[in-house]
Formats: sequence, C-alpha cells, structure tokens
Amino acid sequence: MELEQDKFRDECGVFGIYGHADAARLTYLGLYALQHRGQESCGITASNGAEPVPTEVERGPDGALYVSLLTGAPFTAGVAGIYKIVSGQPQLVQGGFKTITDFTFGPDGSMYVLEHATSATFFGGPGRLTKVAPNGTRTVITTALNRPTSVLMGDDGSLYVSNNGVSVGTGEVLRIQP
Repeated sequence: MELEQDKFRDECGVFGIYGHADAARLTYLGLYALQHRGQESCGITASNGAEPVPTEVERGPDGALYVSLLTGAPFTAGVAGIYKIVSGQPQLVQGGFKTITDFTFGPDGSMYVLEHATSATFFGGPGRLTKVAPNGTRTVITTALNRPTSVLMGDDGSLYVSNNGVSVGTGEVLRIQP
C-alpha cells in the first residue's frame, strides 16, 4: 500500500457537551444532526465523572433497547448499571454493579449480568454472573470466574460464558446451568 493511500477514507464528526444539565439530550441531537449530514455512524455516552463506556446493547423481551455501562477507573463497586432506552433517553433499570462487561436475557425475562471483577476498586477479585429476576430479585449464579468477558443464553437454556477472556492462550467457554 502506498503511503498516500494510508489515510482515513471517510469524513467524521465529533460532538460533545460538558458541564450542562441537559448534556445527554443535547449530545444526542448533535450526533443525530451529524448522522443525517451523511455520516455513516455515530455514538453517544454520558459520564458521571467515572468515564463509563457502553459494553453491550441488547433488545429486551419488551422490545426496548438496553445498554450496559462499564465505569472508568477506578472501577468503583456499585457505580455500573444497565439502562433502558425510552423515547431516546436512558433510564437506569439495574444499578449497583461494578464492572459489567456483558448481559443477556433469559426466556422468562430474567437478566443475566456478567461482571469482570468484584473487588472494591480496579480489576481485582473474581468475576461474577448474577441473575436479576423480572421482579428485581438478584441471585449470584457463580463467582468462579476469572476475567470473564461475554455471556450468551443458548437455545438449550444454558448460559455460555467466555472465561479468561483477556489472557492469551487460556481463554475458555464455560457452560453454566442457571
């Protein structure tokens, strides 16, 4: 490849708001305007100071979109959550987690939340898979996980979890009965 060809081939736009009470809505509108200006894609995130990043988007049993957020450093316990997008606005539906890397829904509407680590801060401690029943009751399925990164509900009713997901040569997929 010639050096002259080694460059971005698409135009892109960035839009941000900081320190405004209505920042999330204004950023949404700004990104919407950029997308309809011919941009191919856009994204949105909001921060409470911990610089969270979205880790999963799932369509729930109710047809709504749900988004999980992995909080930024120091990855404080209790700050991560899952949001339901209602009329374009995020609403917290499950909070109090630490390092959510993925989640999925079961056939009964239960949510299965996967956390990368469980120590008070940073990435120490085992991973955790928690079932959140439709009524909000939480049950820990397992903490016998080492740096898990993904969870999927299989057609057979089993949960499949990628374990050691950030370790070269030691990754594995675990089958877990909920």
